[in-house]
Amino acid sequence: MTEIPTMLIIYLGAWLTITAALSRILGESNNISITPLSVMVRTPIVFKLFDKLRGRRIVALLLDGAILAATLSMAIYYYGMIKSLLSIITGGETTAAIVPLLPGITIEIKTFLYLLPGLSLAIIFHEAFHALASRYEGVRIKSSGFLVILGILPAAFVEPDEQELKSARVRAKLRIYAAGVLANLMLFLLFQATIFAATAPGVYTYIVDVAPDSFAYEAGLKPGAIVKYFIVNGTELEGVPELTRYLLEVKREHNNSLAHVTLVVKIVLLEGGEITIVKKSAPANISDLEKYERIGIYMFDLPAGFVELLPPNVALHLSIIVMYAVIINFSLAIINAAPLFITDGAQIVNSIAEHYTRDERRAKVITATVSTLSLLLLVPNIVI
Repeated sequence: MTEIPTMLIIYLGAWLTITAALSRILGESNNISITPLSVMVRTPIVFKLFDKLRGRRIVALLLDGAILAATLSMAIYYYGMIKSLLSIITGGETTAAIVPLLPGITIEIKTFLYLLPGLSLAIIFHEAFHALASRYEGVRIKSSGFLVILGILPAAFVEPDEQELKSARVRAKLRIYAAGVLANLMLFLLFQATIFAATAPGVYTYIVDVAPDSFAYEAGLKPGAIVKYFIVNGTELEGVPELTRYLLEVKREHNNSLAHVTLVVKIVLLEGGEITIVKKSAPANISDLEKYERIGIYMFDLPAGFVELLPPNVALHLSIIVMYAVIINFSLAIINAAPLFITDGAQIVNSIAEHYTRDERRAKVITATVSTLSLLLLVPNIVI
């Protein structure tokens, strides 16, 4: 684990050195902007295709739905953060933890690669919906493009004309700012529906790894095996959740320990055949009970629909990517809807404040105050 942060530091050092040199040599052009923090590439896309949708009632309803979606997402943010903060204060169980995406630091590089497809789609659709709303409301798109932050995090942007956006009516502003939140929620529902459809026929369990010197290892179970179902002490169980619940119940019945429990785990393989694992009860004279607390398998549930259509390894990777896409799109929708200075939620609050106060400076003070309070709720929930 220590090698990954070292490699990351070397990579970031090289990135900063190269981009700093290129920014001095090449300067900044209309299409490419290079700084030590990011490389930005502007595209000639101005989303004229969306002009054909202007005046369509279905789009108006969709964008009004975006305002509602952003409002609900903002409410979810406050509910989750306040509930979690109260749990922290009272010493209860924390339910809402925010983990920043820092590859090699807060998440493994491998995990980040699984996150990348869902994250990229989330960013692209988020900005595309901002463009759709802008063009529907007659606000010109000055520029758009893609950027890479520190050579790791992908991003995209759509830049509406500031003057046209500023002079737009409040409903138009709310539609434009809320559209990105709706895009992420729609992707969340799409990926969630994909998982639901793929799991409708059931789930199979993929054996990711087998611990050396464990009972599973001694029984001959190998990583990569696909389990149709388990039979534990005569009880048939399908998937990781059922197996986990069963083992937790057994632990509770035996003073929260499996060490002195004999488990006969029959693994029925999808390809046919069975492997029987016998987790023995610990002998009375054994002081090190760690081996006897576990079976020794690391598992991941695969939707049966994926397994029946794709090779096992492909089904595994696709399942993980879709699962992370669900998480990343929902998380981005909630965070973007929250008023946090640079988020869409902050722009929504500012637009409403300007509309009712008719004072730009006062609106900025209100927005900054709300953003500060929102950030104070967020900070205690950040886990690094």
